[in-house]
Amino acid sequence: MFGWGRRKNEPDFIRHYCEATKRKIDRKTVFDGLPFVALDAETTGLDINKDRLLSIGIVPLKNGALDVTNRRTWLVQQTASPNNEAVKLHGIAPGESAKGTPEAQVLKELLSTISGQIVVGHHIGFDAGIIGHALH
Repeated sequence: MFGWGRRKNEPDFIRHYCEATKRKIDRKTVFDGLPFVALDAETTGLDINKDRLLSIGIVPLKNGALDVTNRRTWLVQQTASPNNEAVKLHGIAPGESAKGTPEAQVLKELLSTISGQIVVGHHIGFDAGIIGHALH
């Protein structure tokens, strides 16, 4: 999902996530019974190679509906967050992101939380790409 391969010094939490998401889904499983989680990320811009994560939010789906009572959000610590056009969209000011949780800790918690679930979202390719880049 997040575009990495097996690496020699891969952290345990990444290895665990990869192993948990490899399982095959029985073709007879009812759609509503599948473990979905909606994910959204806010970033400093739209360049996966240059821009950084500012926040990540996830919401599990139960029986085809968002389970907002079990949503989870993380504000990602970025000490050098620019005050650019992206701030107008997500509203996360540079000083606010400096008070967030360190990126490595957020990614560790995120992967352990979504492990074994099918990740969906609007523009999920971009979100997965920027998370994957942060994991490298």
